[in-house]
Amino acid sequence: MKRAAKLSATELGPPEHAIGKRTDDCLRAGLIFGAADAVDGMVRRIKAEWPTREVPRVVATGGLAPLVAKFSTEIEEVHPDLTLQGLRLAAEFLGRGGRAPGGVVT
Repeated sequence: MKRAAKLSATELGPPEHAIGKRTDDCLRAGLIFGAADAVDGMVRRIKAEWPTREVPRVVATGGLAPLVAKFSTEIEEVHPDLTLQGLRLAAEFLGRGGRAPGGVVT
């Protein structure tokens, strides 16, 4: 690896093609299409093993969720801040001493 070229930082955006003409196009396509295809593959496997007849709903979260979801066939909904909302709810719950709204102990 001593002679490997240093790859420049690439701005992540929607790739135009799977086969790029420049290094940054190839990196972008590999990262975004690869992430979307990895998500789709894992979701299909999980659905195939799901123990009930109800199919799980697939929600993408995180900063790149909207970009990856554009190229995914399995993502049904995008909530970029869902994890942060969950952490806020957990902090509020713990701030009440583990009591649900209305004073009910859970």
